[in-house]
Amino acid sequence: MFHCEFDFEFDYEFEFLFHCQFDFEFHDEFEFLFHCEFDFEFDYEFEFLFH
Repeated sequence: MFHCEFDFEFDYEFEFLFHCQFDFEFHDEFEFLFHCEFDFEFDYEFEFLFH
């Protein structure tokens, strides 16, 4: 199972949200979870969603 998610949000005051998640699953007892999150502030009104 592979999951990748990107969420971008720009507002007038610079609000930057970056979310990336990776999920790997193997039947041979292998599990990989990657989670990285970035939070900034701006404010511009921009939205980007990638799934």
